[in-house]
Amino acid sequence: MTIANIRQLNIINLPSLEKGTGFWIQLLPSLHTINVPKLRSISMLHLGGLPSLKTLSFDAGLRDDMSWYFTGGIYIYDTALTHVGGLVFKKAPIIDLRENKNLTNISFPYMTVASDKWGWGEIRVRDNYEGLALDFPKLREVRGSMSLSGVGAINIPQLRIINIDLYIGPQENGIPSCTNCLPTSLTNFTAPKLSRVIGSIYFDSSPGLVNISFPALQTVNNITINNTAAVDLREGIAMHRLYKAQNVKILGNTPSCEPFDNLQCRGAIVGNYFCGKISDPTRNIVTLSSLRKDCRQVRLSERLLFWGEMLLARLDEALKRQLQLRHYFWIIILIACLCLFIKIAARWFCK
Repeated sequence: MTIANIRQLNIINLPSLEKGTGFWIQLLPSLHTINVPKLRSISMLHLGGLPSLKTLSFDAGLRDDMSWYFTGGIYIYDTALTHVGGLVFKKAPIIDLRENKNLTNISFPYMTVASDKWGWGEIRVRDNYEGLALDFPKLREVRGSMSLSGVGAINIPQLRIINIDLYIGPQENGIPSCTNCLPTSLTNFTAPKLSRVIGSIYFDSSPGLVNISFPALQTVNNITINNTAAVDLREGIAMHRLYKAQNVKILGNTPSCEPFDNLQCRGAIVGNYFCGKISDPTRNIVTLSSLRKDCRQVRLSERLLFWGEMLLARLDEALKRQLQLRHYFWIIILIACLCLFIKIAARWFCK
């Protein structure tokens, strides 16, 4: 169903509508009410160019899986909405929220996967109210990228895998298009169960951000943290289980490089590594940090512990991939050798 380009339309009232393949409502400057009390199933919700629409709730709840449709998902842009209720589906290919200057909070309480049936999904939130609170309490996997700007808070307690990139900051590869593009009110970013990002993690221009926590992160391609001057890199970044990162770049006013120096010394950073500071932010002049750590200062016991954790993490990944039973023998042998090696090393250190 498509309703568009009607300047004097004030109300859309569809009291009996229960399902539809698509819901396109756009370019209706006078529309202030959408009433669909029985709507439960649609493949795609597209709301745009609705400057008078302030509230919207799907009383029956949008419940059906949207992942069977290539163009399915939620697209809401350029509206006056402050809240959207009734989004209780479990899967959707795309969540796209942008330029909704009054949108203060939105929740997807049952969504578990951002994906279509071909294995692609994406979450894009940008240029909304700068204090926007996002709630994904059951989201486990994003089979594409997650990009956020202009966000005040995000709740992703169950997120485990992002198949491409996690991007926090202005629009990718471009100048911010509005004053709310910087996530200035985002003070904490925590992903307690995120273990794998197949692409990159990127934080850019987040002056209010003081804490970044990935306590379960094990593998990532690249890590870039730019212009997040408020983050205490020594205490404010938690990546205790990280055992593989391709490239790492840390750039800020007063970076503390010790946590990432340790990662490099332990062999967790396998590619390029840079940690430095901006001496002139307006010109983006970079000077190398003097806080460089001699890798020889990393004790052998720390390295043994790190490599032991890394091996266990890889074994855990292998088990999750459902290896055949004949491989379990080699897993047991590896664990036994690891235990013996740690025991011998511990005795040697205690002498």
